[in-house]
Amino acid sequence: GFFGLVLTPEGKIVAVGSSGAKALPSLSEFLIARYSSRGLLESHLLHDFTPGSDATARSVSLQPDGKILAAGYTPNPASTTGGSYFAAARYVP
Repeated sequence: GFFGLVLTPEGKIVAVGSSGAKALPSLSEFLIARYSSRGLLESHLLHDFTPGSDATARSVSLQPDGKILAAGYTPNPASTTGGSYFAAARYVP
C-alpha cells in the first residue's frame, strides 16, 4: 500500500509505500510510483535495501531539481527484538 504522496509542479502524483518482493511475495520492498495528472500509472520502481528482508517507504518529498526523496525503514537482520534501520533514497524521475 501507499503511505506518502506528493504532487509535482507538473501536476503528477508521486506515491511511496511497500509492495510484495519480486522473489518472495511475503516480503516487501520500497515502492515508488508516478501517476499522470489524470491518475494513470506512468512508471514504478521497487527498491530492496536488504535482500531477504522487508522495506517500507513512509514519506516522500521533492527536491527543487525534481529528484524524489523517499524515507522509511528496513528491519535490522541482526536484531532479535524487531529493531529497524532508517532507510532513505534519492531517485531521478
